[in-house]
Amino acid sequence: MNLVLAMATIAIVFFGVAVCQELWGPRARINDELASRPRVLIANVRDQPVRVVGLARAGRQVLRAPLTGRACLGYTLRVVDRTSRTAGVVLDLAEIIPFVVVDETGAATVEPSGARVVALEADRVGMMGGFFGNVRRHERQRLLSLLEANGIQTTGLLGSAHRFGFEEAILAPGGKVAIGGVGARETTVDGERPALRSSPERLVFRHTADQALLISTCREARLLDRMKA
Repeated sequence: MNLVLAMATIAIVFFGVAVCQELWGPRARINDELASRPRVLIANVRDQPVRVVGLARAGRQVLRAPLTGRACLGYTLRVVDRTSRTAGVVLDLAEIIPFVVVDETGAATVEPSGARVVALEADRVGMMGGFFGNVRRHERQRLLSLLEANGIQTTGLLGSAHRFGFEEAILAPGGKVAIGGVGARETTVDGERPALRSSPERLVFRHTADQALLISTCREARLLDRMKA
């Protein structure tokens, strides 16, 4: 009974920490910034800071998430060494490529090069090593390879394995995404004609000198979307 109670207490603590990070961490601040911008449909985007919400669609290429190998348009992977009390982040990887966001009124290209702020919701969280280790076999091999490739020690002086906590998040093709920024309509040969005699154009979101590009898939973005749209 005492063991069950202890395990339940530990689980509650871990859950509480995760909730605090989710509510008050960097992801929450990004979503607060997104929520402060007016939501508009893609067809109604003009030259001002706005928020659009739609489904992500692949452009010319896709990525593979470094831990799980999932096809994605962007990812983040954060690894923390939890072996000692002075544990800290030892690996922080992120990459995102151009993609298209689509809503019921149209499509916009998102070009995330340059200044962008990304908040992807972690959907693979776990621990490697220790009593509560829950890493899958193929993930263990990939994680060890990533750590070693980045010169990170995975064992102690006596050969004991370090304990690592990790979280991976992806922007999945077909997943819901919120974009914050200034959209620009550009003439292009493969764009759409807004009117019969108009030149073909496309809508592009990218960072500007005054506005960073915001990209989010987090729960808060969906919640705030319902509350403030």
